[in-house]
Amino acid sequence: MEPKHLDENIAFLIGKASHLFYSRVTGAFREKKIDVTVEQFSILTILWYDDGLLQQEIANRLNRDKTTLTRVINNMEKRNLVVRIPDKSDRRVNLIHLTYLGKELQKTLTETTGNIYLKSIEGLSPDKLRHLVENLNTIINNLQ
Repeated sequence: MEPKHLDENIAFLIGKASHLFYSRVTGAFREKKIDVTVEQFSILTILWYDDGLLQQEIANRLNRDKTTLTRVINNMEKRNLVVRIPDKSDRRVNLIHLTYLGKELQKTLTETTGNIYLKSIEGLSPDKLRHLVENLNTIINNLQ
């Protein structure tokens, strides 16, 4: 289907939804005086599931370049959210670990973003949501 209007263009709609979600999360963090960026939140989320990852693995999962990620992780380290620990098997490589503060933020941040997520899928049946996830994964796979 060739889009006749922007409101039928999948690329535009995905971008718009992403921007709106990002803006809502940023606003909610500010409102709650949580000094974490959306980019930092995405790194924290990965580490809450898999603490102690290589920086390159985090970059791959987020589809970010290593240079950008280095800057974000440097800022997170300065704010005591993460710490770099040398890998025992290869001292040239650092593993990124959560600090106590990084772990403590999980409940507040996931609650805040979870509410925004639930708002974003409001009105979608479980079946429509499953199809949406499948279709978005197809688009992502087509672009990788």
